[in-house]
Amino acid sequence: MKIINGLPVSKGIAIGHSHLLTKPSLRIASTQISAHQVSEELKNFEQILKEIVSDMDELIEKYTYTKDDKEILYTHKMIVQDPEFIKNIHFMIKEELLSLETAISKHFIEVTELFRNMNNNFYAQRAIDYEDVGIRFLNKLNGKNDEPSVIPVDSIIVASEIIPSQLTILFKQKISGICTEKGTFTSHSSIIARAFGIPAVVAVPSLLDLANNPVEIIIDGTSGKIIIEPDEETLKYYRGLYENELQEKKELKKIENLEAVTRDGKRIKLYNNIEIPDEIELISGLKNDGIGLFRTEFIYLDRRDLPSEEEQFVIYRRILEKMHPRPVTIRTIDMGGDKLSHVIYTAKEANPYLGCRGIRLALEQPHIFKTQLRAILRAAKFGTAKIMFPMISSVEELHKAKKHLKEAMLELEKENVDYCKEIEVGIMIEVPSAVIISDHLAQNCDFFSIGTNDLVQYTLAVDRNSEMVNKYYDSLHPAILRMIKIAADNAAKFNIPISICGEMASEPMYTQLLLGLGVNELSINPNALAVIKKKIIDTDLKTTEIRVDRLLELSCSRDIKTNLI
Repeated sequence: MKIINGLPVSKGIAIGHSHLLTKPSLRIASTQISAHQVSEELKNFEQILKEIVSDMDELIEKYTYTKDDKEILYTHKMIVQDPEFIKNIHFMIKEELLSLETAISKHFIEVTELFRNMNNNFYAQRAIDYEDVGIRFLNKLNGKNDEPSVIPVDSIIVASEIIPSQLTILFKQKISGICTEKGTFTSHSSIIARAFGIPAVVAVPSLLDLANNPVEIIIDGTSGKIIIEPDEETLKYYRGLYENELQEKKELKKIENLEAVTRDGKRIKLYNNIEIPDEIELISGLKNDGIGLFRTEFIYLDRRDLPSEEEQFVIYRRILEKMHPRPVTIRTIDMGGDKLSHVIYTAKEANPYLGCRGIRLALEQPHIFKTQLRAILRAAKFGTAKIMFPMISSVEELHKAKKHLKEAMLELEKENVDYCKEIEVGIMIEVPSAVIISDHLAQNCDFFSIGTNDLVQYTLAVDRNSEMVNKYYDSLHPAILRMIKIAADNAAKFNIPISICGEMASEPMYTQLLLGLGVNELSINPNALAVIKKKIIDTDLKTTEIRVDRLLELSCSRDIKTNLI
């Protein structure tokens, strides 16, 4: 029996036999053509292009299993119809005398390598989409079927990585789970896996070396654990977990449409977080109270230039219209200058986490900030939008940010552009200084949202991405609980709502603790909605508050965890 760990991206237990899946390659032998073949190759390209678009339209219309799937195919269709792509293929055929197949291969290899070499996870994820489209083209040119050979039912797919079109097809073959050597939480394949409810673990080191033959394998999509050739005792344990999981899903289905109300009648608002615009189709169909956090930085990362006001307006409008009348909280750009160094000049920083990021970057780059604010204000006419500023550490920063918002309004007014004149403004509470002066901040904004991921990082001086100090990252540290309590008390004092939008909000073991600390809203991952709702429904708030007050008196997280509700 061997146990390895990866990144869990889709919850659930899967038990089955491994099936090694090889990913098609974009690399082919290069072929030249003669000048008199150019016309024929261009004609062939136009025909193949039409067929690819037609195939995608058919998939979008008939064969997609989820709305997420459909949105990703729309993205692939945009890649195919990109004028720059078409122009580049024409150039390589006419000027470099490359065959159509070679031109397609060269173009998509160059684009995917460009993205992967940017040393940015989000670009690496988008590279997979371009690779997927390139492989579609090569398969079409060679008359190959996209579908893999028949895979035994309940197989667990083992692969280096999986492209979205493969996953869509694999779902039809009733696989039970997925594990890959590469991948991230926000990749399109991970999104589809979650939408399909397929347990998945990615970024598993040396996976192909350990499971390259059909062997019995267990995937734990919650912990990220992969067990290869489990012994009987382990197998029995996980079969029990699997049966419990099935039963729990049946029970959670019963409360799907109920409101999140505690036993003593307190209504808790449950929002969802959204990572990328493609997720809106899934989230809009859930029984939630809206979107509590839309992380807009992905709009900036998935491109080679800065997004225009019009581009952002279209994205925000689409999300607001989909969610209407439920509110959407749009967090303004929250990243360091290092992530935008390819489009703006920023000085190199030794420690970007303590540097010019979040609201600091926005205030240092007012043209970027103002463009985003104008787009949000315009889109807010089509739904209920809220604006949230990240990494606020002082009242002065909040005043400066609101001043830019006011200027954006005046500009739109002067230009006679329609926009929302009344919009709620809130802040992220994620640095200790914001907690300490939360009474002052509460008097200058409409709501608080605690980003527990960063609050833990900054309070405990722990880089949450560092394996060396990861053991010091402790969400139950007494200082963290006291900070949440201080912010919640000050929010209540000045009658503004306070939510948690960090990972703590999506963990059922923390739900009653957070409610007892005074949090009245939670913004969570979509797949946690039902289980968090059940926790709320099972909570007696008054009793919980008394028990949490006792937890606040404890001096170490070990004791807090032992006594956790």
